[in-house]
Amino acid sequence: MKILIVLMVLITSIFAIKDLGVHGTLYKINESPLIATIKKEISELDIEKLKADLFKKAQAAFIRNHAFNECEEDDNSRYKNFIFAPQDVKNVDGSYLIKKGQRINVNLPIGVIDDICFVDGTDLNISLSNMTRLDNAVKCRIYSIANRDVRDYKDYGYDLNKVVPFDITTWNLFNLDCAPTLLHLEKNYVDIYKFKAEEEE
Repeated sequence: MKILIVLMVLITSIFAIKDLGVHGTLYKINESPLIATIKKEISELDIEKLKADLFKKAQAAFIRNHAFNECEEDDNSRYKNFIFAPQDVKNVDGSYLIKKGQRINVNLPIGVIDDICFVDGTDLNISLSNMTRLDNAVKCRIYSIANRDVRDYKDYGYDLNKVVPFDITTWNLFNLDCAPTLLHLEKNYVDIYKFKAEEEE
């Protein structure tokens, strides 16, 4: 039996190494090697245009525009911070913990206070004056500036970690409608302070 197996392996090996030739039509491969293609594409890049585009994007990161309404008078309001449940939340026994549409109060951790000030930076001097007014009311943690490059405020002693481009998400979340406005968040309350806009001299 072993001899038979050895013979079969030998015969198979002989046929396996035999050159059976080429059958059918040969087609030339027209695709360029991958590395050659990459090198060609790199050589065709407009480096100066690429630099200009990257610089433009970097510059845009420091400014966000927004069409503000000016606050017509000083005003302040307070309301409880809440959201509406987007879906039912059930306990493991099937009973409802929260029903869809139910109002849920949003509580910040004890001791956590946030103050975000929204300022129109169109006129630099007016915006600086408004920032002072906001600080006199409640010390701002963040200034959310629209319509001006926030780096302009560095020369006036403002840290760029504190002066940031306009945050449309927070603006819309709290349904704010004019500037300058101070948003004060504490526990489960929201205080909104509006300041009558200063007129350009």
